[in-house]
Amino acid sequence: MLKSLDDPESFNTEKYIESRPEFQWSPDKDQSLFREVCWNLEERGAVGETILHLCFLNPSSILAELAKRLLRIYPKLINDYYISEDYYGENVLHMAIVNEDPATVKFLLDNGANYHERCIGSFMSTEDQKSSRSDSLTQEWVNIDPHTNYEG
Repeated sequence: MLKSLDDPESFNTEKYIESRPEFQWSPDKDQSLFREVCWNLEERGAVGETILHLCFLNPSSILAELAKRLLRIYPKLINDYYISEDYYGENVLHMAIVNEDPATVKFLLDNGANYHERCIGSFMSTEDQKSSRSDSLTQEWVNIDPHTNYEG
């Protein structure tokens, strides 16, 4: 949607959502079709990251402490995820696991990180599956050919 705009900076997310009833939340709609995010979608980085994601990109003791402080102030931030095509669904729990940091993994789980979250961005797909990726209107994850030549 934003890629096709002449000026993505001027795109008004709130107005777009208001004009599309299928994006409007209401208690009588299927709640599995909606996701709660803490960080304003218009205030994210170039690949859909939040400030908490940035703390996990280049882990250090200072950034780990900053992440813990952010989570004390904004506890719902723990389950925010990347919203770009490349990294969609990746959250800080995934990042801590990749960083091989069991203490942080435990901290995140103890503080409510969603361990059911799925990383479905194109970066997470094998090269031979990327061309078969397609969006689905009935589920959040993408349709993808289950057959691959990946042996890893």
